[in-house]
Amino acid sequence: MKKLFLQLISVVVVWVFLDQLYFFLKPDKALSGHYNAADIHRKPLPYIAFSGYPNVLDHNKYGYKGTLPDSSFDGLKIAFFGGSTGYQGTPPISEIVRTNLETHFKTKIHIANFSIPSSNHNQHLHNLIETNKFYKPDFVIFYGGFNELIQPLEYDPRPGYPYNYFFRNDTPPFYRFLLENSPTAFLIYRKGMKYKTHWFTKIESIREEVNFLSDEWKRNLESNYFQTLSLANKASRALARKGSCTKNNFIYFYQPYLVPQEMKSTHLNILNKLKNDAYGINLSSALNHREHVYTDRAHLTQEGNQYVAIEMVEALLKNETFASCFIK
Repeated sequence: MKKLFLQLISVVVVWVFLDQLYFFLKPDKALSGHYNAADIHRKPLPYIAFSGYPNVLDHNKYGYKGTLPDSSFDGLKIAFFGGSTGYQGTPPISEIVRTNLETHFKTKIHIANFSIPSSNHNQHLHNLIETNKFYKPDFVIFYGGFNELIQPLEYDPRPGYPYNYFFRNDTPPFYRFLLENSPTAFLIYRKGMKYKTHWFTKIESIREEVNFLSDEWKRNLESNYFQTLSLANKASRALARKGSCTKNNFIYFYQPYLVPQEMKSTHLNILNKLKNDAYGINLSSALNHREHVYTDRAHLTQEGNQYVAIEMVEALLKNETFASCFIK
């Protein structure tokens, strides 16, 4: 027994050594740390799940891109909420929009970009409330669609949940540690996912609970999308600066993305409902015949950001809700 025990210990020691050597050489062979909100783009926070880390890259002291105006700023203030497609770009979409609007209206405009990679509109709704402590906008823009409707295909499938909730909140700490630091554990996890065996995380059992990929599940995603935007509209009115935009102060944009086959019916339902929504603007066709600007299903090259921003500006200029902000 003593000899068998020593052999077992030797095997474990060798395995741990080789496993960690491989992890050192190939860190991408373990689960990415962003699942646990552990990189500069995702600092864990209450209510909104995560923001960016403060004072890194081009983040301000609150963890968001860009600078904030001082108390003497007397122009139009716009809060812009999106996911990584609103965050990425040099400059990002929001800044291109700001430059064009300033040129058109010949007045000072500030757009605070509160976009966070991987975030969805449920998080943006809470973020609208949290950021109101230091930024009271005249107007609010939500830009999304992909993270709300397509991201659940690969990550947490529950409508409105942060993409990593199944991992950060539902997975025991020991298993989280193994998956993030052991290529062997991650390999077992991937094999388990392939054969729908519940290894380490509960994502497969969660998918069963929500009837993943069923018509009911798709309807729930769609319903959550519009309910969240309706609440954001009400919250925007309640939190706006006094005496700002006269008719309303909220617009959301349904972004362009490459629609996967299993979600085409949901996409078409969204488009039909957008036709009758005074506060929703469909940008999904902005990149038709320009598929070369996609770097994946949703993210764009800078050329793509430019196309989307110009379409957004044109839509805003035609919109009575937004135009009311410039009525004196």
